[in-house]
Amino acid sequence: MMKNYTVADALEVFYKSISTLILIWIGCGVVAGVAHQHGTLAGIITGIAEVFIIVLMGFILCYLDDE
Repeated sequence: MMKNYTVADALEVFYKSISTLILIWIGCGVVAGVAHQHGTLAGIITGIAEVFIIVLMGFILCYLDDE
């Protein structure tokens, strides 16, 4: 069955998309700063940790959204 979406659903998706883009933008700044201060390897490690944290936050938000 297809669900009838409302404007509130569309705004929720828009909000989540924008907040994700802001998190990625901030994360890129952090990775660039770490790479500039401590070297490329530290920047790569920070980037991997950032991706892990963003995915973990996504799973937590999906779990809380289902409750």
